[in-house]
Amino acid sequence: MKKLSVLLVIGLFCIPMMVYGFTKTGLPSVISNSISKGYHAIVTIASRSQNRPASLIQPKAEPDSLGGQNPFFKEPTGAKGTVLFIDNDKRTISLKDALYYDLATRSMVKADLTVYYKDTTEFYMDLTEGSDASSLQIGQTIICNGPIDFQTKELKFAYDIYMGRFIHENAQTSFSFSAPIKNFDLSNRQFEFVYPGSDRKFYTIRVSITDETKVLSHLKNKPTSPKSPENGIIPSFVKEGSLMSGVFIINQDFTAVANLINFYER
Repeated sequence: MKKLSVLLVIGLFCIPMMVYGFTKTGLPSVISNSISKGYHAIVTIASRSQNRPASLIQPKAEPDSLGGQNPFFKEPTGAKGTVLFIDNDKRTISLKDALYYDLATRSMVKADLTVYYKDTTEFYMDLTEGSDASSLQIGQTIICNGPIDFQTKELKFAYDIYMGRFIHENAQTSFSFSAPIKNFDLSNRQFEFVYPGSDRKFYTIRVSITDETKVLSHLKNKPTSPKSPENGIIPSFVKEGSLMSGVFIINQDFTAVANLINFYER
């Protein structure tokens, strides 16, 4: 009877495999998503433990859980706070109002924190390694990465300590999005749209169309057959509230240049 039960379980598991095949893309979405989540969890755990000692308390926050950050440019993960006191003898840094992710409550926590560092701690200035503890200053905002004891409010020991700039000065990134346009300025070939960030805030993106922007028109009578791309030319039907979708190169100040854009006639 026990062998029969085992065979039934194996048989039930194999049915989706036989029907959909063994590739991730061929599996039903529920099974596929479960496999994907499990895979990413394993990769994340492995990557965090390769060169660093294991800890029962994992301080790293999930990127989408970090509040108050630019949704396109992520700062280093860790506890972020203001340096209140430095004890070079004990090799400790007291942080005021440090913001970090508490795994127990699965939320961002703001509290004073004592950070311990040692010889293997890497110090970064403006995202460049090779700095040291002598660069620390009272009143400076820093980010410390390492295992946190949430009861004693201690981070012991810091793997990395970031000072100065947390995002490269001229950093840009690309993204794609669809939305109605607003504040349309035809003469300057500019418009805005609202982007929902992972921090549950809404950001206004100011877009410019250049002579290199590939512009496609989707007409009402031919919605599935867009006109051939015209570089930098905005269709005559575009107006306030028109729907667009595109690929954009965005700067840290939320200005962007359209690389490719589709306008849809209503």
